[in-house]
Amino acid sequence: MITKLQARYRCQVQRRAFIEKRKKCVIVQSVWRGVRSRQRMYLLMKGNSAVLIQSAYRKHLAEQKYTKLRNATIKIQCMLKTRKQTEVDLLKHRLEDEKRARLEIEAENSSLQQELKEVRGSSVLTANSSICEGEALHTLPSSSWSKGFTKGREHGRRDLSQENENLKTENKKIKDAYTAAGASFAALNQHNKRQSKANLRLMSTHAALIKSQEEKMKRYKKQVAELKEDLLMQRSVYSAELKARVQQQDVITEVIKLAKSGGLSEELLEHMRAMAVDFRPSIDNGQASNTSEYRLSSVASNVAKVSENRENRSETTTAIGPCLCRLLIARTCLLHGAPRYPR
Repeated sequence: MITKLQARYRCQVQRRAFIEKRKKCVIVQSVWRGVRSRQRMYLLMKGNSAVLIQSAYRKHLAEQKYTKLRNATIKIQCMLKTRKQTEVDLLKHRLEDEKRARLEIEAENSSLQQELKEVRGSSVLTANSSICEGEALHTLPSSSWSKGFTKGREHGRRDLSQENENLKTENKKIKDAYTAAGASFAALNQHNKRQSKANLRLMSTHAALIKSQEEKMKRYKKQVAELKEDLLMQRSVYSAELKARVQQQDVITEVIKLAKSGGLSEELLEHMRAMAVDFRPSIDNGQASNTSEYRLSSVASNVAKVSENRENRSETTTAIGPCLCRLLIARTCLLHGAPRYPR
């Protein structure tokens, strides 16, 4: 009977101790889960804010590039319009000058033709007067009349032929001047066409050069932005890792305090403190190696590798916390309960 009462009492005591330890374990686990959730929420908010800032900065850069390109195109269009307008004005002036010269040449030609008609009419009148004089001089001897008539005729023919030659030379000069003016106009038109083609080629090459320079600047700025993002990500991962390790150390110390308040033996507490002290240098060594690796790693070449290693380390460190707490608590329970109470 006494043994049964003792067994029941021991069972109740062991049950109470187990319930208290389970409550403490649940509290530790809830605290750890809260820490992890707050860390994740902080990282998520930080990432979202970084994305918003980056998108706004990229929008600002795109607007600046668009305004610069629009102003450059407007300036180029204004320059081309003014140049074409000046060329058109010059061509109009040249055409007006050539038209004025052509009208003057035509007026001179018409005046020369009028003079030729008048000369021809005067030659006909002189011939008629000579005929009348010949009829009047029929009374003279035939030899003297024929000589005078032939002399007047030859003189009139010589004058007419001379005037005809002069008119032909003038007409030829007019035709040559007209053809020269047409040739100069055609050459000017051809030169204008060549100049416009050269301007178009120059504009295309200038636009291609501007485009290539903008592409190079885009690539360079993109690389700089990526490097900055990777650097910020490394810093955030490193800070999160450091916080997680500090929190793990705090959790370990809290577990030791809970175990001390639970009434464990001094030998077991000393053993747990020794385990915590043995665990701390590994954390410090890992932190030092991480800081040295972070300082010595080049940002441009090993960004992806370092970020992956940091993420893996952070995941392992965050996963170690609850498992380590459970192992310590289970070990303390076993070491505390095994020598006093039978299974």
